[in-house]
Amino acid sequence: MPEIIAHTLAPLTTAFTSHNGRIYIGVVLGFVLLLYLLRRSVLLMSLAAFPGTLLHELLHFIVGLLLLGRPSGFSVIPRRVNRGYALGSVRFANVRWYNGCFIGLAPLWLLPLALWLLAWRLHGLQGLQPQELAWSYLLATLIYASLPSWPDLKVAAASSWMLLLATAMYWILTNEGFRVAKL
Repeated sequence: MPEIIAHTLAPLTTAFTSHNGRIYIGVVLGFVLLLYLLRRSVLLMSLAAFPGTLLHELLHFIVGLLLLGRPSGFSVIPRRVNRGYALGSVRFANVRWYNGCFIGLAPLWLLPLALWLLAWRLHGLQGLQPQELAWSYLLATLIYASLPSWPDLKVAAASSWMLLLATAMYWILTNEGFRVAKL
């Protein structure tokens, strides 16, 4: 498994060593910072973050559908909640101990997508072209939207013990786990 991750991330390590790659990543991080600063303006934030918000909510919906969470509502229209705004939401009729963690943390899948997209854009990049600003913006919205919200974390926390159990089982069943367990 670590070899697969290393092979997948190899283009990114070369990106950090190239001049164009560092500039590209800097532009992406600049867009992420801009999205963060826009969060106080509901209208600007909802427009600027829309691609990421749509994918964030779609991931909740798809994972909920696959894990029998029975999605019962989907919205990407901002609405007032408590002290702020929710840019989107998905309601579920069947969040249980076996699916809550996965439904709540579903947006984290946007991070590998963003890394893959970044590696794809940087592969063979000779110089920074104007269209790369649009790709950088899309990458920034993916990164920003990959962070679970507080309500997402509350849903995930209800069944997080299952994630801890699965991690422990994986660790024990790998060679490293057996080696430590035998000591």
